[in-house]
Amino acid sequence: MKKIIVLILAVLFNQIVFCQVNKILEKANYLYEQNEFYNAATMYEQVFDKINSITEKANIAEKIGDCYYAFANYSKSINWYNTAYLLDTTNINYKIKYAESLYANGDYNRAFQLYQSLSNNPNLSFMIRQKLDGLKYAFEQLSNPPQYDIININELNTQYSEYYPFIYKNYLLFSSSRVLNSKDEIYSYNGQAFSKIFIAKYDSSIGKWRNITPFDEKINNNINNGVATYVPSQNSLYFMRCNEPKGRGKLCNIYKANSVDLENASANDIEKIELNNKNYNVGHPTFTSDGKTMYFVSDNPEGLGNKDLYVTTMNDNGQWNTPRNLGKSINTPNNEMFPVVIGDSMLYFSSNGFGGMGGLDILSCKIKNDVVISEAKLLPYPINSSGDDFGIVYFSEGRGIFTSNRNGGKGDDDFYYFTYVPVFLHAKGKVIDKNTRLPLAQTLITLSINDTIIDTTYTNNEGDYFFENIINDKKYIIKAIKRDYIPQEKELMTYGEKISRTLSSENGHNIDFELFKLTKEEIVINNIYYDFDKWTLRPESFVELNKIVEILKENSQMIIQINSHTDARGSDQYNQVLSEKRAQSVVDYLISKGISPSRLKYKGWGESNLLIKDAQTEEEHQLNRRTTFNLVNIDEWNQSYFDQIYSNVSEQYNEKSFFNHQIYIGSSLNNNIDSVIFTVTQYDTNLKVTKIVEDGIDRYYLGPFFLYDDAYFIFEKIKLIQPNAYIAIFKNDKPIGKIQLN
Repeated sequence: MKKIIVLILAVLFNQIVFCQVNKILEKANYLYEQNEFYNAATMYEQVFDKINSITEKANIAEKIGDCYYAFANYSKSINWYNTAYLLDTTNINYKIKYAESLYANGDYNRAFQLYQSLSNNPNLSFMIRQKLDGLKYAFEQLSNPPQYDIININELNTQYSEYYPFIYKNYLLFSSSRVLNSKDEIYSYNGQAFSKIFIAKYDSSIGKWRNITPFDEKINNNINNGVATYVPSQNSLYFMRCNEPKGRGKLCNIYKANSVDLENASANDIEKIELNNKNYNVGHPTFTSDGKTMYFVSDNPEGLGNKDLYVTTMNDNGQWNTPRNLGKSINTPNNEMFPVVIGDSMLYFSSNGFGGMGGLDILSCKIKNDVVISEAKLLPYPINSSGDDFGIVYFSEGRGIFTSNRNGGKGDDDFYYFTYVPVFLHAKGKVIDKNTRLPLAQTLITLSINDTIIDTTYTNNEGDYFFENIINDKKYIIKAIKRDYIPQEKELMTYGEKISRTLSSENGHNIDFELFKLTKEEIVINNIYYDFDKWTLRPESFVELNKIVEILKENSQMIIQINSHTDARGSDQYNQVLSEKRAQSVVDYLISKGISPSRLKYKGWGESNLLIKDAQTEEEHQLNRRTTFNLVNIDEWNQSYFDQIYSNVSEQYNEKSFFNHQIYIGSSLNNNIDSVIFTVTQYDTNLKVTKIVEDGIDRYYLGPFFLYDDAYFIFEKIKLIQPNAYIAIFKNDKPIGKIQLN
C-alpha cells in the first residue's frame, strides 16, 4: 500500500512539475516573440534541464542562442548553438548559427571549418560562399593590418552600452543605457536600462570629455531614446524613440526637438516627423550640412533586405519628400544601419551583408546630390573587428571616434578613438647606361602623381637615387631624364603597402633604369629578324617594335630611319629589293600603331653592311638578316626635347622645393671674371650671372640650370679658364652643396 501511495505522489509531483515547466515555456515563448530576449533567455534556462524530449531540448537551446545573439553576447550564443547542434546533428540550421556566432566572436578558424563542411550543400552554396569569402578577407586583414591606434575612451564608457557619437564644435552627443538611479526601468531586450541621450563637453586643457549630462525629461522619457543628431541650421535635434507605449512596443520612430540648448542639455516642442509609419520601423537619422537631405534606416517590407538605407530631401514647404531606397549597391538582404554623412560627399554606414570581419562592419561610399556614386568599401581592420562596429565620426582625416562591442572593451558597446599611423615609405633605384652597364650620375629623376610632378632629385656618382615620403595606396610615375639618352619612366604602385620600408627592385618594385644612349650610329632592334627569303615580320618582333612605338609617342619631335639588311645569299639586286621590303614592313607596322609617316624614313641596304662577312651557319646568316634604326635629327631633338623638359618640370614644380644648379665662377678678387663671362656667353646669350655678397666679397654664379647636364655642358667650356669653378646645388634658392669637378 505504501508503494502505491509513493507512486501516486510521484506521478502527481511530475504532473505539477510538467505543468510548471509548460507555463514557464509558454511565458518564455511569448517574451521571445516580443523581442524581450533577456527575460526570455532567463526563463528558457530555468527549464532547459527539465525537458526530456531531445528534439524540444535542441529547439530551446537554439532559442536561448538566438536571445544571446540578439544582444551580441556571442560567447554564450556559441555555447547554446553548439548544444543545439550536438543534440540534433541533422538540423543544419543549428550548425549555421553556431558558425555565425564563432564568426562574430572572432573565432575565424573554427567558423571557416564549419562553413567549409557545409559548402557542398546546393541549397546553401551562395550564402556559404559569401561567408567563406568574408573569412578569407578577415584572414588577409589580420595578416597585414593597416597601422591604426585604437584607444578605449575610458571617461565616456561604462559597463553598459555607449554608442553612436555625434560631434558639434566641442560637444559630443551620444546614447547610453547606463543606470542613473534605482528607478530606471530595465529593458527586457538586453537586461540594461532604456537608452538615454547624453551630452559631454571636451576639455582641451586635459584632453578629455567632461560634464557628461543626460538631456532633460522632454527628450529622455521612460523608453528607449537614442541615435541623436543635431542640425545647426534648424537648431533642432533629431533622434529615435523605440518601444512605445511604455516600453512594450516594437516600433521605432524619428522625433524632432526644437529650440535646442546644448549647454543646458534641453529642448522644446518634441514632435514626430511625417515619415514615420505605424507598420514598420524608421530611425537612425543623419543629415547633410544644410539640413535639407536626410539619410535614415527602415525595415519597410518593400525594401531590399531586413533593414535598408533611405534618403529624402526637404521641399520648399519644409516637408520631407517621399523617401528613396539607396539601392542594391548599398543595401543587401541583411542589415544596413547607422548612416553618417561627413563633408556632404561621404556616406558611412554599417552592415552585416558585405562579408567583412564579422558582425556589423563600417563601410564608406561617395555621394553627390543624394545619389551614391561609388561602390561601398569596407573600412580596414582594426577599425572593423569581429564584433559590431558602427557610428563613426571624423575629427580630421584619419582621426575620429567609432562604436564597437569588440572583445576587451570596458562594457557592452564602447567608444574608441582611432588614429591612422601613416606608413612611411621611401623609394630607391639605380640608373645605368644600357650598353656600357656603367652608372649614370646626375640623371634627373622626377616623381609624379596624375601627371603632376611632386618631387625631383638627381642620381649620385653611383647612379643611385632616393625619394622620401612616398605615400601608400598611390600610383606614382618615376621618370629618368638625361641629355643624349632616351628618357624612360616606370610605374611605382604602393597599393596595399602597410609596413614602413624602402621600396626598390630588390623587393619587387621595378624602378631601376637602363637608359638607351642616342648616337648617330645604327642601333640594332633586338629580335627583328626574318626567315630566309621573307620580309614579313615574325610574331616575336612585335614586342620590340611596340617599345619603339612607345618611345616615339613619348617624344613627338623624334624622327627615325629604319634600316633593313639581308644575308649574303642571293644576288645583289634581289637582296636590295628584299631589304627594302623588310624596311617597309617595319614602317607599315609603326604607322598602324599611330606613328605619323612624316617621322619615319627607311632604307634597304641589301647585303652591303654584313655583320658577319663570312657567315657559314644559319645562326650567322640570321644575324645578318636584321633591322636597325638611327635618330635622324639627334641634335635638334636633343635640344628641343630638353627645352621642353625644363619648361614642363619647372612650370609644374616651381612653387615647390626643387633642385637647380649654378656654376660658381669666382670672386671680384679674380682677374679672370670678365674673360670667363665673355667665354660663357659665346655659347648661350641668355645666361644670367648672379652676384652674391658673402663676407664682403662679391661672388658670381652662372645660371640657374634646372638640368645638371646643361650646367655641365657650359662648365666644360670654362673650367680651363677658371680651374676653381664648381657646380653649386641650390634648393629653394639656397645653396645646399657643391659638386667639385676637376
